[in-house]
Amino acid sequence: MNSRILCLDMDAFYVSVEQSFKPYLYNKPIAVGGGESDRGVVCTCSYEARRYGIYSGMSGVIAKSICPDLIFLPVNHYKYTDISNKLFNICKFYKINFF
Repeated sequence: MNSRILCLDMDAFYVSVEQSFKPYLYNKPIAVGGGESDRGVVCTCSYEARRYGIYSGMSGVIAKSICPDLIFLPVNHYKYTDISNKLFNICKFYKINFF
């Protein structure tokens, strides 16, 4: 039996989903989360945003002050759930085991 290793980098999944629907967002500092309000929090961010020191759980106000060009997008759980289910169905089809 031949074995294969597949690595799925899901660290910036929300951002990747948004970029796949809005290609103009590629190569830009993006944050998905609560936005720039006093209580807004970054859920995840693009690798371009991480270069500025932005990270998950960071206050949106602080993130925007560090990176004024940061683009905030609202969380869309329905979209992420749909794409995630499709991804897992592909993995089931190809009998990919997770451990």
